[in-house]
Amino acid sequence: MSVITQVQLRRGTAASWVSANSTLAAGEVGFETDTLKFKIGNGSTAWNSLVYANPGINQSTPTFSTNAYTLVTSDAGNILLASNSSIAATLNIPTNASVGFPIGTQITVIQTGSGQITIQAVTSGTTTVNSTGSTATTPKLRAQFSSATLIKTATDTWYVVGDVA
Repeated sequence: MSVITQVQLRRGTAASWVSANSTLAAGEVGFETDTLKFKIGNGSTAWNSLVYANPGINQSTPTFSTNAYTLVTSDAGNILLASNSSIAATLNIPTNASVGFPIGTQITVIQTGSGQITIQAVTSGTTTVNSTGSTATTPKLRAQFSSATLIKTATDTWYVVGDVA
């Protein structure tokens, strides 16, 4: 098996694999192996700016069992198992000002319990949720073991696609 040791960027600048506490010179580009993000260094262990963030599907599968769960940064790219038993629950999408998911973020949720999961915006006047559900702005997963993927397409715009009612 071969290992990629550097990533070629669009303008020909090479980026190296780095850990979260690595020091990069100002303007030097690194690919952080802990978070799978491209970043630009500023001469210290603090990162100057984020170039790209789309962690993809993580190997971990977080589970929530509360009646209301609000997405957090670490949910990006994950599969969330909603093990809410037989109690209906809500999955809340926060505003971009609260949790700044990068555009392109995808989060999949699977309803493992029989209690129906409703997906909604924390602040509906700010965050827009679109789906094919009967209530397009607050879709519900159709049944136990249904799943849907939340896709962020603009600053405060999300699409919910999948097995929704």
